[in-house]
Amino acid sequence: MSTIVKRLRPVISIVIPTFNRSEKLKRALESIVAQTFSNWEVVIVDNHSTDDTNNMLKEFKEYPIRIYKIRNNGIIAASRNLGIRHSIGKWIAFLDSDDWWHINKLETVVDNFSSKCDFFYHDLQIIKNQVRASLYRKKINSNQVKIPVYDNLIKYGNVIANSSVVVRRSLILKIGGLSENPKLVASEDYDCWLRLSKISDSFIHIPEILGFYEINKTNTSSANLSLISLVYINALHVNPFILKNGIESPVWWQYNYARALYQTNKIEKAKKILQKLTYRNLSWNMRVKVLFMLFTSKVK
Repeated sequence: MSTIVKRLRPVISIVIPTFNRSEKLKRALESIVAQTFSNWEVVIVDNHSTDDTNNMLKEFKEYPIRIYKIRNNGIIAASRNLGIRHSIGKWIAFLDSDDWWHINKLETVVDNFSSKCDFFYHDLQIIKNQVRASLYRKKINSNQVKIPVYDNLIKYGNVIANSSVVVRRSLILKIGGLSENPKLVASEDYDCWLRLSKISDSFIHIPEILGFYEINKTNTSSANLSLISLVYINALHVNPFILKNGIESPVWWQYNYARALYQTNKIEKAKKILQKLTYRNLSWNMRVKVLFMLFTSKVK
């Protein structure tokens, strides 16, 4: 008599887009298989890597890891969306292939699960130039977004790192996944959090460093892409909000817009925005950054 073994549905599906990052992807996967919480699956979406990725993945064949291929044409959101569609967990966890987690990341998030929570995120330690984690203490400063979450994210910008997010799969499917608009290539995650916050205010920040973010990686946030995405984010979300509420454009957006202009050699336009910012009520940290950029532009 044959016995049919049913596959246990994982609680969490971990979606990882990748392209030619064999060694770093291996590090990410090692951090997953070492997790103290084991009811997970990994969905890797590979943009047809030409390095050792395929051979490396054979080392993990005993684990619940599935691999899909895609030609995403530079739209990483397309890879993430494919991973979401093929996932079967109740929750989706995002992980960039060159980031990795503490061994207790998933257990800590699961311990915070409740029927009323839809979206979790946590702090990440920044790793710079392959310096050991124990020697480099900077972190991505997340904080608990206040209700209404949409308003908070508009006023203060994106405080949520992609590789820290665990979100209900049903919720992200409800908004149609991440936008694959090329104009949002550098900001598709922020746009996604904004659209999610329109249908749920249940965003929970876990105030612990549960992962690592590498800043010497090759990423999509080039100056031109940043400028294009900032303009588009403004048209989609920021400008309608400030017009509706009769307020000034958020400081974070003005600063990042000026920074993107500066990086694309639009120095005079950047200086005008920065000069206006000096009259705003700025935090000490922001005032230092604005004045430093102004000084640098004058030197040039």
